[in-house]
Amino acid sequence: MVVIKPFEDSHFDLATPISKLTYWPDLWEPREAFSIRMKLFPGGCLSAFIDATLDGNYGISQYAGYVFSHPWKGNYIDLATVINELPADPDHYYIHDLLVNPNLRGYGIGTALFNAILPVAYHLRLPEMRLVSVLNSHPFWTKLGFEEIDSFYYAKNTPAKFMVKKL
Repeated sequence: MVVIKPFEDSHFDLATPISKLTYWPDLWEPREAFSIRMKLFPGGCLSAFIDATLDGNYGISQYAGYVFSHPWKGNYIDLATVINELPADPDHYYIHDLLVNPNLRGYGIGTALFNAILPVAYHLRLPEMRLVSVLNSHPFWTKLGFEEIDSFYYAKNTPAKFMVKKL
């Protein structure tokens, strides 16, 4: 069972090893880039846990991934950018990062994280969601209704796709 919880400071110690396992150094971002998003828009910062069963009892949790998202204005935010404030007049909902432990892929964790922020985006009544897809994650996003708008290099030797989903 996937359990979604608000991202807390203590989750950084669980998330960082997964991030470093998944992303190569050119894609690593400073903790501050994430912690400021937590402070500015906590409702868009969530963690996922897999609760395993032991003799039918839940309670053995494993950290499975996270999402950092928030309202924004403009196309996308450059990698490792530390934002200081959210725009007063956002034009879209931005998914800064959604990461699933590579050892736990295929359990619906990414979809559960996306589904958890979708009502937040709808509540803001913004016309679309935007994101930058890296490491060949675009098929996942396409299944969720995102369309590729542009291809570019997000970091050194890192092809990326700028993607949009109408809400």
